[in-house]
Order: sequence, then C-alpha cells, then structure tokens
Amino acid sequence: YRSVTGSVTFDTRQFVDAGFTETLDESQDATLLSLSGEFTGQGILKSPSRYQRYFLEYYRYMHGPGPGRLSVAAGLGLSRGDLPLQRQFDVQAQAGGLAPAGTFKCAATKEFAGDRIATLQLEYNFGVTPLRAMGISFLRNLEFSVYSGTAWCDRNSLFSPSGKVTLH
Repeated sequence: YRSVTGSVTFDTRQFVDAGFTETLDESQDATLLSLSGEFTGQGILKSPSRYQRYFLEYYRYMHGPGPGRLSVAAGLGLSRGDLPLQRQFDVQAQAGGLAPAGTFKCAATKEFAGDRIATLQLEYNFGVTPLRAMGISFLRNLEFSVYSGTAWCDRNSLFSPSGKVTLH
C-alpha cells in the first residue's frame, strides 16, 4: 500500500549512556504522548484502497510506593474508509514498552484486531527486592513485575463507507 504517515510526539524520558547503548533513566518520572496518522488514496498515491488511520498513545512512568515503578499505557485508534486487514489495530500487551534486562514482557496478538481500538495497561515493577529476599542466587538479579491490561476493538466501523471488511 502506498501511504503517507506522520506523527507528533511529546517525550520527557531521559536516557543514560550505558557504554555501547543508551538505557532509560528509571530514576526519573516520564511521560510520552504520541499522535500518528496514516493516509492513502487512489489519486496521487495510486493506492488500491482509501483509508485514514489515527492512533493516540499515552505512556506514564512514575515511582510508586516503595522501591517500585508504575507504568501506565493507554491507546486509542480510529480509522475511516476501508481499512485493510493487515493495517487494522491489534491488541498489544506492553511489548513496545521499554523493559530492563531480565523483565518478561508479553507480545502482540492478531487474534483481536479491528478498525477501532481502545487499550489500557498497568504494570508495577517491584525491582529486584522480592526475588533477592527469596535467597536463590540465580534469581537475585531478576526483576518482579505485576501486569494487568484490558482492551476493546471493533471491526466494520460505523465510519466505513462500505460497511464490510474488504480484503486487498
């Protein structure tokens, strides 16, 4: 598909030089807000379909009670036109977020996808303290996190002019 994509991002995260790479400075609270849009058309772009796709993302990283860190992620996606299946929004579970080494993250699933989506994910990272307290040497540098999330997605949006999913 031929499309034009643009985004605007507000990002207060700070990174620290870790030698061969940069890593997120977890001592600082941070906010990331991003709005992106994708546009196709049969005119100049000569795309086989016409649609507009918008996605708003919000991430907030903050210190919680105790030694832990709370991460909040929210997303809202809308589209107009006949959005192809491969460009539909899919339910993501914090896979795109930054994770310290040793933290297990979940990945996206295409099982739940649509032309509209709303998501909310919360994660509390307790750090290394709980696993070090167990006294098992090979666990002492792993971080312990609790994660929860919810999502809603819909196909055949009211904004779709044809009222049906079109395969391209």
